[in-house]
Amino acid sequence: RIRQIFLNRVFLGTENVGPELSIAFSVAEMRNGQPGVVSENHRVYRALLEEVRGAQEEGALTRGTEAGTLTEGLLYAAVGIIQVWRLSGGELPAREIAERHIEAIVTLLRP
Repeated sequence: RIRQIFLNRVFLGTENVGPELSIAFSVAEMRNGQPGVVSENHRVYRALLEEVRGAQEEGALTRGTEAGTLTEGLLYAAVGIIQVWRLSGGELPAREIAERHIEAIVTLLRP
């Protein structure tokens, strides 16, 4: 389920994209390296993390406390890679790297 959330909301840009996520990416893209991109990147990361936590609360996922810091680090890294992928116009290798991060996150979160 989490993998689908990442792919749908970030890569595929479906109608299910949450407003916070889409606005954060739009602002970050418009600034393209200008001051503020890091904070927008952080907002995107937070939005994704909220998706993860929501899935956990629904019982779809569990996470051990020992995996917490690593999971958040992987999420943040994946957001950075995804942003580069979007700014580059959708270059495939960056997407593949981000998908590997997503798989690692899913593995950590799997019940």
